[in-house]
Amino acid sequence: MLNCATLGPGSPWRIQTHSSGSRLTYFSAFSSDDTDVSTSDAHVPDFNSYLEIYRKSLEDPEAFWKEVADEFFWKKPATGPMLQYNFDVTKGSVYIKCMEGAKTNMCYNVLDRHVKEKNLGEKVAFHW
Repeated sequence: MLNCATLGPGSPWRIQTHSSGSRLTYFSAFSSDDTDVSTSDAHVPDFNSYLEIYRKSLEDPEAFWKEVADEFFWKKPATGPMLQYNFDVTKGSVYIKCMEGAKTNMCYNVLDRHVKEKNLGEKVAFHW
């Protein structure tokens, strides 16, 4: 069950927390008539979907991040493992290596390719 609290009178945002004991807290917009904005096109449409994605990220981080990276355009793909890290100082220096050698253009990934490849040039990309 989600517990909700708005962020003040007239605010288009509310804070939602899940009562299952999860510490997940997130913000979501809602319409002026206090109903939820449609999540049918959302990348993560509901809490159960979030939990499934989170579980995948813990069980197999290499495959999880490869799947995420496959959604992007790459000028040059990674030359090594998708993700390497050490947070245990007893095993050596702390480090994070992610997609070493890869090159991309983030502007192209977040905007240009949606105009070029999906013909979304007449749609609003982001409205605040």
